[in-house]
Amino acid sequence: ETALKTREVLESALGGVLFIDEAYTLWAGEDNSKDFGIEAINEILKFMEDHRQDIVLIFAGYTHSMERFLESNEGLKSRIPNTFIFEDYTEEELVRIGLGDLHDLKYEIDERAYAALVHKKNAESNDKSNGRWVRNLNEKLIRKMAVRASQNPGVNLALITKEDMD
Repeated sequence: ETALKTREVLESALGGVLFIDEAYTLWAGEDNSKDFGIEAINEILKFMEDHRQDIVLIFAGYTHSMERFLESNEGLKSRIPNTFIFEDYTEEELVRIGLGDLHDLKYEIDERAYAALVHKKNAESNDKSNGRWVRNLNEKLIRKMAVRASQNPGVNLALITKEDMD
């Protein structure tokens, strides 16, 4: 029922925009003869051609994976005239995003120590998930603070210390 379900989703987006995140997951690779993703791709291709003026489809994903995905099907690549590559955040942007998140959650933190931590951890990491990476870092800091606070009754539960950042 993949084609039918795919068509239903496409029809629900007529007159609007359909955003398909991590679109490359539809393609299973060279041996995709028994894959439901190829059935979905084929349905999308036909729908794109039949409804060119009635829908905008946005396929999103990591650059390298999306390049392989588009190369996987000539019909797909020829129907997607525009591609946009968004650069990764700089470390300074990651620091601002992370601090903004922590401040929104009402945590206090030494901003210089946090910036140094982001620079160090980012240099050690191959993870280029950008905002998700810094959110995961913040969640680890909050967990470390919570463990420390659980062992020390009466501590400030809003303060992430340098000890938490070690």
